[in-house]
Amino acid sequence: MLFIIIIRKMKYNKLKLINLIGISQKHRKETYDEVAKGVELSANMVGMINTGKSMPSVDSLARFARYYKKDINYFFDFEEDEIQTNIAAAPTPDYIKPGDSPYKVLFELQKEITEVIKENAELKVENERLKNAGAPVQNANVG
Repeated sequence: MLFIIIIRKMKYNKLKLINLIGISQKHRKETYDEVAKGVELSANMVGMINTGKSMPSVDSLARFARYYKKDINYFFDFEEDEIQTNIAAAPTPDYIKPGDSPYKVLFELQKEITEVIKENAELKVENERLKNAGAPVQNANVG
């Protein structure tokens, strides 16, 4: 079976916010004080963000997004990496169907792994009990 997993990398693009603040000042004739009042931050903080001396928190970005009527994702660049994993040797579990989302598949596999770990932990406890009692121990698939 071949799994293809798409991972979206998200990177804050400070130039997008700096440009918005600059346009705000140039075309709307807004001062740092006016922008700061609109985003509920100090004028000093708006200035530091605008000059790149400070990075805004996600909360601050949400405030800027609301103020400038943008989606918060506007401030981020996204890259997609495609990871292909070939696990042809492994049998496909019944709960994985063609067309399932990779996230559903990973979730189901994580549940299965958790169950195996739990079973191994129980076998370890049982083996320890049997060893202490002098009885033969069971084989556990423990790494």
